[in-house]
Amino acid sequence: MSDLTTERILFTEPMFVHTNVYPNAESMKPILTNIIQEQGDQQKYETNVKAQMTTWDMYKNEYFKLIIEFAIETLKKEIDPYPTGETYCTDCWGAIYKTGENTNPHAHWPSLWSFVYCVDACPKCSPLVFPGAGRAIKPNTGLIIIFPGDVSHYVPKQECEHNRVIISGNITRINNKKNKETK
Repeated sequence: MSDLTTERILFTEPMFVHTNVYPNAESMKPILTNIIQEQGDQQKYETNVKAQMTTWDMYKNEYFKLIIEFAIETLKKEIDPYPTGETYCTDCWGAIYKTGENTNPHAHWPSLWSFVYCVDACPKCSPLVFPGAGRAIKPNTGLIIIFPGDVSHYVPKQECEHNRVIISGNITRINNKKNKETK
């Protein structure tokens, strides 16, 4: 017999969602859109993203790296004091939502932070919804949304006639200092 139990508890502590606008969004839009289009649908609609989705390792792409660096710099400006250690992207992908496509509710645990960067979107495109907070953030080209990785989120069906193009990724960090008790 085990004493192990699991209980579902709803916590009400505030979670911070950081937004920023990438200064070179318009010039990067055709480059990033083309990269995502050229990748085609690598996931075959088998993930929570029910839209065309690239491979998970787009953090290797030089242009995606610019967006990842922007996400990390945004976090470093917003969190004071920012903890020591190395911050890096564990995975990153692009997606193109056509009319009627969506993303199912999910979270990115154990990632510390997750982000969505709007490559090509308008405020009428499907928002990023945080059901636990009862909030939705409308997209716009150049907007980056950074949120805790363990927060549930989804994207309702795309209603716009044009494509909603995004880059998403997960960010974590390592404390480079060893615990004094670790041998």
